[in-house]
Order: sequence, then structure tokens, then C-alpha cells
Amino acid sequence: MVAGDGVYLIDCGDGVAAQYRRAGLGPAGSGHGLDHLRAIFFTHLHSDHTIGYPGLLIAGVLNGLSKVPRPIQVFGPGRQAPAAIPSGDRGSGRVVNPQDPLPGIVRLTQGLFAAFATDLNERLRSPHVVNPESMFAPQEIGLPAEARSDLSRDPPPKSEPFLVYQDGNVRVTATLVDHRPCFPAFGFRFETANGVIVFSGDTRPNENLVRMARGADILVHEVISKPAMERHLTEPAARARLDGILRTHTTVEEVDAVASAAGVGKLVLSHVVPPNATGDEFRPARAKFDGELIVGEDLDQIMLSARHDRKL
Repeated sequence: MVAGDGVYLIDCGDGVAAQYRRAGLGPAGSGHGLDHLRAIFFTHLHSDHTIGYPGLLIAGVLNGLSKVPRPIQVFGPGRQAPAAIPSGDRGSGRVVNPQDPLPGIVRLTQGLFAAFATDLNERLRSPHVVNPESMFAPQEIGLPAEARSDLSRDPPPKSEPFLVYQDGNVRVTATLVDHRPCFPAFGFRFETANGVIVFSGDTRPNENLVRMARGADILVHEVISKPAMERHLTEPAARARLDGILRTHTTVEEVDAVASAAGVGKLVLSHVVPPNATGDEFRPARAKFDGELIVGEDLDQIMLSARHDRKL
């Protein structure tokens, strides 16, 4: 998301560092790239939303970190208590990294720097390389009071959007969305001088997101096509997994209803599942939403209309 002189990333999927450059988000040339990156917002910490984060962090030493005027702010879910650990290894109770099985964005970031210490310390011998640990500022998104009182609620409690970040370009609020058993999971609303964009993150349809998206110019929402998935998943075990996937995501028909209820101007479908389905398979047969619908593809550029009546 680009506003003014700033770039704001929502999640870091596979290959995000390379796609960032292909999208033309930074100045061209050696040693440039992240110059305008102001903040990163993680909706949740599933691997398909974080797998590109190490590349962005580590490659930053060669991609403009020395030109970033202030540390890049990184926002994401916080560390969860051990009581929330699910049983792993087919029910045996064994889990990965038992001393800290559910780390949040701060521990995740620290762990990545530790894992790549050999590479980074060798590069830091050059006087022209900055330490990326000093240029990324991870911080956990605090939960609203109604969520802190009962972390096991399913779905998440109703909550009003709350402020996460603000600068001269954007005002960013968040809300809890429904991606259980993953908790917390967030959606984000970006208010700019030219309009409002809302990102759903991974979620089932839920009232919190509809409330946060009301009146937005653009809603970027995840989607899954059940018929397309059923065609690809023919084995019984795979079909059983599909039932679980459908319980944690939003179908084509449901996302249409969400956009209609929120009254947004434009609906952009993202995180499309399965990725090899045709665009028509993500268009509802009986549309409730009467605005513009875009089935998003890599490197699409979707513009807000220029407006001058909004102040941050």
C-alpha cells in the first residue's frame, strides 16, 4: 500500500523482497529498494504470510537500509501463553520449540537475526553496511480489553477498531478477525488523504471486519472457491482437509455478502484459493455486491481516486 512518500507492506508472502523490486516500489539501482518502506503489518503469523520476511530483513543490508531515515516499524501478533499450545505430532503432545512454542512478532524477528548471524556479521565488516537489527523495530499489537478477558473464545469477541500506527501519510487501525484456531488474527484499515483501504487478512466472515470496512473505498479480501477446490481434491483425506479450510476462510458467495454489507466501493479479491482457478470461479453466480469486483493478480496496481476532502 503506497501513500504519499511511504510504502506499507501487509504480510510478507513467498518472494516478497523480489516482488517489491518488480513492483517498482523503491528507486532503481544497486543499494536501493527499501528507501521508502515505512512499516510492515502482519495479519497473523502463518507461514504463507511470513515466509518472505527473512528475505526482506536480511537482503535489506544490500537494498537501501542505509538510506532509510528511521527504523522501519513492524507490527504483528504478540507471544501467546504456553497454555494455548495445541497438541502436536499426531496427538502425542510433542511440539516444536517447547520453550517458546508460540512466539510473537518480536521473538520471530529476533530469531531470524540470530539464525542469519553468520551472514550478517560478515557483511557488517564493510563500513557501508548498516546493522538491520537497528533498522527494523518489531512490536506486538496489543489486544482490546474484551479479547484479553477470554483468549479461548471462538469466534473472537466483538470489538471496535483500535489505532495501531499513524504518520503523515496514513492512519492505521486494526480489528480482530476470525481465523481460528489461529489467534490473534487481524484485519487492517488504512485511512489516507485520498481514501480508505481495508485488508481482511485470513478470516471467516465476521462482524468486526464488516464494521471496520464500512464506507471504505477499497476492500482487499481473501477468498476461496469451494467448487474449484473440490475438483482438485478427490481423495477422501484431502476432502476432509477441505472442510477444515472452509471453516477458516471466506467463500466466493460469502465475500460478496461481506462487501455488500460493508458498502465498500471496490472489492479486490486476494489470497485466492486455489491459485490456479480461473477468474470466473471467483465471481458469485448471484451477486449481492454492486460495486467493482477485481480478482487480484501479482503486480496489479489498483488506484484510489484523487480526493482532497479528507484529513488525517
